[in-house]
Amino acid sequence: MLFLISSLVFLTICIAFLPFNMLRMYKLQ
Repeated sequence: MLFLISSLVFLTICIAFLPFNMLRMYKLQ
């Protein structure tokens, strides 16, 4: 159960930071 919650939080953080990382990569080029 704890593993499920932690993986869900990790997935949410990854999805939240994905547009930010893509925008930063786009600006670096």
